[in-house]
Amino acid sequence: MGTLSAAALFGSCGGSESAPDSRSLVATPAKRKAYLEGMLDELVTQLGPRWVGTPDMDAAEEIARRELAKAVPEVIVDPMIFEKWELASESHFTVGGQALDHYPSHGTRSTPSGGLSGILKKSATKNVLYDLVDPTNEEILGRVTLTPKKWAAPRPYWFYDDEPGGMPNVNFGRPDLPLLEQALNEKLPVFMDYSVKFTPGMTTSNIIGKIPGKSSKEIVLYAHLDSMYNTQGANDNAASVIFILMLAHALSGRSYNHTLTFMATTGEEYGYLGTKHLAERLKRDGTLHDIEYIFDFDGVTWGPDMHVYTRDEGLVELLNTVDRDLGIDGSPKWTKSEGVGRESLPLKAAGLVAKGMVVDSVPDNGINELCWHRPEDTAENIRFEPVEIAFNLFHEMVKRLD
Repeated sequence: MGTLSAAALFGSCGGSESAPDSRSLVATPAKRKAYLEGMLDELVTQLGPRWVGTPDMDAAEEIARRELAKAVPEVIVDPMIFEKWELASESHFTVGGQALDHYPSHGTRSTPSGGLSGILKKSATKNVLYDLVDPTNEEILGRVTLTPKKWAAPRPYWFYDDEPGGMPNVNFGRPDLPLLEQALNEKLPVFMDYSVKFTPGMTTSNIIGKIPGKSSKEIVLYAHLDSMYNTQGANDNAASVIFILMLAHALSGRSYNHTLTFMATTGEEYGYLGTKHLAERLKRDGTLHDIEYIFDFDGVTWGPDMHVYTRDEGLVELLNTVDRDLGIDGSPKWTKSEGVGRESLPLKAAGLVAKGMVVDSVPDNGINELCWHRPEDTAENIRFEPVEIAFNLFHEMVKRLD
């Protein structure tokens, strides 16, 4: 990663003799606010859901490529082939004839023609709340899971890697839990019906921008570009991608000791599709260990206080120092857990040894509960303040790490 041969192989754009300098685009808070609003309009409002394999996701990748090309001398379009899953019909789930708010999990197969009828039974399977079973022999027909937030929302099929096209699986929110418990206890009839379509041979791409440094050692900052199939994904995760683009602009036009890498990854909502592909390529190219620091941003706009996940106390101390030095209201919250985690896990599994941090934010107004993987996650629910705080913190962090 970062060599001219890799750039040529994966579709490098830019790379002119004079390095781009787009600092003026984000030079003041007013310009950053205007940039955020303009990009939200393009990526979120105009495109809608950016489900992997759709024309809207393809358009989003081109927007990310275009913006990075303004900021950095090397942009790599890194494609991969995958099998697209999509919901091909309206979905139905009823308990005792009463319809419940629900979403099927991606990666599952269709229910049989005419749907599935049965009763609920407590599941012995990890992460599954109930099994839908045949009342005559208790054969498992489908699965029912609960989302981690309040409202029903789609989640990736828990067993997608092991069982692509696996058992029908629907997801519910907490408000319907009492009715589901009633169905369990009273053996109420339950009905599930939806159809899906699998399309092999589809293409999607990670978009990677680089400012080559004096050394091949890298500081990587990235956010996933895709959304779930039912949402415009403004908070999860378009605004974080826009924040990455703002950092690329702010850091452009200068030389650094480290190579700075900015990525808009694909398929995070599709079982980490993009970083799995990236891990395979970097390991094959022998450049995986060039990464010295890696930062994964996923939901930096739920609230003003950044929430960081890492085991590296030095990174946390540096972030808190930057926070104090800049006089930012509030303070970052720290959970001591894997910093090369979430979407970075495929890189860790491939052998990456780096200092890492996963970054989201602390919800302060219920937007996370309202919007997560929901149609309500629109540009209107994005606030400038959390983006500005994240920008100031990590703009300075990168400079101090370098």
